[in-house]
Amino acid sequence: GSNPTTFNAFTGEAVFTGNVGIGTTSPSNKLSLAGSGQNWSTSPAIKMWDSHNSKGWYVGSANNATAGDFYIRSVATEGAYPVAANQQFTIKQSGNVGIGTISPTQPFQVDAGSNIASFRSVGTGENNKELLIQTGGDRVTLDAKNADDGTATSLAFELGSSEKARLTTTGLGIGTTSPAVKLQVYGSAMPATGDPASVEDLLTLYRGGSQTVWSGGASLALGRYSTGNGSAPKSRLDFKLKNAAGSNTAL
Repeated sequence: GSNPTTFNAFTGEAVFTGNVGIGTTSPSNKLSLAGSGQNWSTSPAIKMWDSHNSKGWYVGSANNATAGDFYIRSVATEGAYPVAANQQFTIKQSGNVGIGTISPTQPFQVDAGSNIASFRSVGTGENNKELLIQTGGDRVTLDAKNADDGTATSLAFELGSSEKARLTTTGLGIGTTSPAVKLQVYGSAMPATGDPASVEDLLTLYRGGSQTVWSGGASLALGRYSTGNGSAPKSRLDFKLKNAAGSNTAL
């Protein structure tokens, strides 16, 4: 207010009706912290210490990779300050968020050991699922499992609200949620006898040329077709191989 009160030392309880400043005589908010971020002891930060469990946190802005970054760090004792290994959470001035790093270069960056992140649904039984992101060796692993007992569960891939593929312990299903083999692809129903001419490829493989069947190089097509005009629909398995001149060649 217009007549601020300054406390150099205070013991007991107090109720304030105006703004409170620590490190400033002109607080602009209900609680304002001001200090030099050049070192831990003078920084605008709050230390919270649990004397019963001997655990603590240091929250504020000081000694960061970039001046002005906000962080949450752990401390080992009430009188201690964070060390290099205590890099639990950082928000940079750019808006990047880091967990396990003080220098996130992406909007959200996690630096951790082999287990990077775990996402769990809230539920019981079959509704209690976990997606675990891991790294190790030469790979990144997505592990889908039941959170209750760690057994494997299926992993679905959707576009919008439409499921396009599902990976189960049996195999990968495209167009089916329960593949019976390593790779199973379901298309639409076989065209009716009276339908117009149509072709549906469930699988096409190309080598060379453009992505048009028989345009050049080699191609393999698996699917079904109808020539229309009342002819019965048929399944198809076509293999075509062309030489460098574009002419058909022997297989």
